[in-house]
Amino acid sequence: MCVVSGCGRFGFESDQAGIGQLDAASDTVVADASADLVLCYSAFDGPIYVDDVVNSANLAAIQLRFDQALRIRRLETFTGEVTGQSTLGIRDHDLSANLPGAERTSAQFGIVPAIGWQGVDLPIAVDIPADTPFWFTLVPANNAQAPIETNSGGASTDPAAQLYRVFFNDAWNGPFREAWKLRVWCE
Repeated sequence: MCVVSGCGRFGFESDQAGIGQLDAASDTVVADASADLVLCYSAFDGPIYVDDVVNSANLAAIQLRFDQALRIRRLETFTGEVTGQSTLGIRDHDLSANLPGAERTSAQFGIVPAIGWQGVDLPIAVDIPADTPFWFTLVPANNAQAPIETNSGGASTDPAAQLYRVFFNDAWNGPFREAWKLRVWCE
């Protein structure tokens, strides 16, 4: 179920003075980050989420691809419930293995217990050419709220948010299907 006008929105600007936490009561974004960015992609960005589903501190990767070039500067996910460090990043796509490739950039942020949109400005902007797959990566703090809207393992109809692979002992496992709640902000 998606609450805010469509799952997997692409190419719209924030009408707020800044970007940051979603106020679940009003479906508005509360300013707390770089005001010069444009929300260039969001998936399942309403206040609905599966409660009592938590992450472990493994590396998850969600494959994305867009039909226009992007210059990515900020990543966000829907999390909370604990305090601790999480990492969001971007990896290239390894075409020969059809897996996440080299890390392009990543940054840590401190999770706060209030469940909502949390994220980080990347240390460098990442240019993604049109129609080029890449991977949105997440290493959550242990026991943090999982950033999923449904836990049905296949209910996602958004083609850009259907796959993730989890890194355990140098091997990727998956793919699995979830309705991942994520946002990509661009310059």
